[in-house]
This record gives sequence, C-alpha cells and structure tokens, in this order.
Amino acid sequence: DSFAAYAGWLLPFDAPIVLVVDSPEQEVDVRDELLRIGFDHVLGHLAGGMEAWLAVGGETSRYATASWEELGEPGEERVLDVRQPYEWRDGIVPGSELVFVADLPAALEELDRDARYLVACRTGVRAAIAASLLDAAGIRARPVVDGGVPALPADALEPAEV
Repeated sequence: DSFAAYAGWLLPFDAPIVLVVDSPEQEVDVRDELLRIGFDHVLGHLAGGMEAWLAVGGETSRYATASWEELGEPGEERVLDVRQPYEWRDGIVPGSELVFVADLPAALEELDRDARYLVACRTGVRAAIAASLLDAAGIRARPVVDGGVPALPADALEPAEV
C-alpha cells in the first residue's frame, strides 16, 4: 500500500528503474504509481521475476530476522528505530538510535560499522527495508518483523526527546 511513498523516500529521483513484479499487469500498476510521484524512468520489468534471476545465476543476499526476545545485553546489538519522528513520541526502546527510514541513506556514514543492529519500526516493513539498506552498506542488521515497537510492553519503553 505504501510502495510509492517508500520509492519516493529512498530512490534517487532520476535513477533508471527495473521492476521485479509477478506479471506484466503488475508492472503497469507499479509504473502508474511511480509516474504519479514523478518517477518516469522505468525501463521495464524483470521477465520471469526472481525465479528467472536465480535461473541465470543472479546474485541475492539475505539476512536473518529477529524478535525482541533475542535482544541481548546492551552493547551486543543496538536498536535502530526507523519509524517517523511523530511515532517516537509513543515511546522508544531505551538506548535506541533514531533514524527515520527515509533519512537512513544519508545517515549510513554516522552508524557504527562494527555494530550489529536490530532494526525496528511499527510493523516490520520499514525495518526490513532499512535492514536491506544496512546490509548493502556492509553493516550487520536484522529487522524485527513480529509486531515491531508496539509489541513491547509500555513499561519497556521510554519517552523520546524529539
């Protein structure tokens, strides 16, 4: 539902885009969404989707997901909260780093490259996107995908100063 917003936040405006979709019909729908926000440099779609990519030896990578139960002692893994600033007002994980997912590409150089991050948002979607960006930058990350920050008890959170 938020594809166009994520694309607008994270893709360079003039970048050529090739879509990975399930069908030519889906390509038309996604292309229309991108056109509505001014992205008109869509080159096409990957015929056959990811199966075709893998069949010709295309590379992929993956990372593990995480749950809050896996959060270890402070210092073992840091929490990176990629929700929007207004969401932080509902409470943050103590000691977490706050970087809105749309600001993450510009903030990558500020993150500790030797750290391991648990990446959190409200539902797990932005956390997965952010973990992918971190992984591509060589920073170890796992998204928390089961319920995100709202899955934590209120007394486990602290007020954010935003």
